[in-house]
Amino acid sequence: MAAPEAAPAAHADPVGRDSATAMGRLFSETCFRHAGDAAGLRAELVPPRFTPMPDSVSRAVLPRPGQAFAVPGAPGHLMVLSFDDGWCGTGGTGIEPAALTNSLSERVRAAGGGEMKLMGADQAGREQRYLIDRPHGTPVALLVLLMPEPGGSPLMQASLFASDMKNGDAAP
Repeated sequence: MAAPEAAPAAHADPVGRDSATAMGRLFSETCFRHAGDAAGLRAELVPPRFTPMPDSVSRAVLPRPGQAFAVPGAPGHLMVLSFDDGWCGTGGTGIEPAALTNSLSERVRAAGGGEMKLMGADQAGREQRYLIDRPHGTPVALLVLLMPEPGGSPLMQASLFASDMKNGDAAP
């Protein structure tokens, strides 16, 4: 089953669309390329583009050992999460959900990946599970989590978690 093609929202928010595009780009350049390889990912997360967060912040935002990195100046207050076991994640705020799905699909294909195959989702679509083939590596499991922004905004807080299939089902 291919990723659902998300139709543009009737009143799509340009800021939310920009944040979603930036998040899709960030995911394809970091987690998709380095899923399952924490050392390789961290070697690419260098200043000035990425800023390591203090250990106290990393411990607060990560459910298990790893390191968090801010992406200064990016739309959507983006961050990259690198777990010691090879899982990685990207997170952001003010994300337009349909634009995120479109951006992820486009960016994964551009990075040499196959189609995002939807493996399951909750009824509200706020938790989606995908499988993505890589031409030169093991497939990637992708978990997309969406949470409404405070105040009734149509935009979402988004978290993407990925690992290569060698790491099994131990989601972050």
